[in-house]
Amino acid sequence: MMDIEVRQLKANEVDRWMNLVRLVKDEFPGLEDESALFGYRRILIKNQERSTALSAWIDDTLVGVLLYALSINKISFLAVHPKYRKKGIASKLLHAVINEFDETAEITVTTFRADDARGDAPRKLYFNFGFQESEMVVSFNAPQQVLVLKSRTKKSHE
Repeated sequence: MMDIEVRQLKANEVDRWMNLVRLVKDEFPGLEDESALFGYRRILIKNQERSTALSAWIDDTLVGVLLYALSINKISFLAVHPKYRKKGIASKLLHAVINEFDETAEITVTTFRADDARGDAPRKLYFNFGFQESEMVVSFNAPQQVLVLKSRTKKSHE
C-alpha cells in the first residue's frame, strides 16, 4: 500500500499543481485553453493563500489535488493524476476536506450528469461518501449536476 500524504498546498508547489491540471484539463469543462488555465492559476493562488487547496503526495510526486471554499461549503475541483487513479487518492482527499467543513454544513460539488460517461467515476466516489443528487445546471457550456452532502458528524468520516 502506498503512503499518501494529504496536506495544504505550499506556495512553491503551484507550478507542480498546474502541471497536473494540464494533464487532466480535457476532463474539466472550462479549462480548454491557455487563458482559462491562466485564470485557474489565479484562483489556485488565492486558494493556496487561504489554505483551501489540498494536495496529495506519494513521496515527492503530486498525485491528487482538491480546491474548496469554506465560505460557500463547496468542493470546486478534484483531480487525480491519471497514473495514480483507483488507488484511494480521491477518497483520501475527500475524507480530509469533509472534516474541514462545519459538520452541520451541506457540502456541494458539481460534476457530470448520470448520462455522461465522464461522470461515472466521480459520481460513484461522491455517492460512496453519501452525496445525493440535486439540481441540474449548465457550467462552462457543459450539462452538469450538483451533488449535496447533507449534515453529518465528523466521526463518520474520520
